[in-house]
Amino acid sequence: MHSPDAQYFLDKDYQLDYRPIANAQDLLRLSNDFMQEEKKYEGIWAREVLRFLDYDQLYRIISHYLSLLKSYGTLFCSFRYGQSNKRSQDGMVLLDMTEGKLKQLLVKLDYDIHFKHWLNRYETPNEIQNWFNVQITKLD
Repeated sequence: MHSPDAQYFLDKDYQLDYRPIANAQDLLRLSNDFMQEEKKYEGIWAREVLRFLDYDQLYRIISHYLSLLKSYGTLFCSFRYGQSNKRSQDGMVLLDMTEGKLKQLLVKLDYDIHFKHWLNRYETPNEIQNWFNVQITKLD
């Protein structure tokens, strides 16, 4: 069974290398075990999952993902918008993101990139969530 995001791309006839990820350990293991072939992907869709990482892990994973992208390949990711890092009910730290935190991270990368970001609002019966969406395109 695929996520709604994965199903959208399948319905558009994209070829997917889909792997569900539930936490930071899954993500780090997947990146080490399965994603080693450089310049293989045209896009990596990492919606919400990168927020399970701490800031240092996030830098390493984004750098690794950029190595996996073909020229002009795109990485898409999203985070809750804000300054704080919050603990979830199971004790996991969830990384929030802002424009400033993103720029501090991206200037450290050894890649020629273009990025854009935007905010959107998601309302649930219990809360209003603001999401910080990021699209990073590798230019080399």
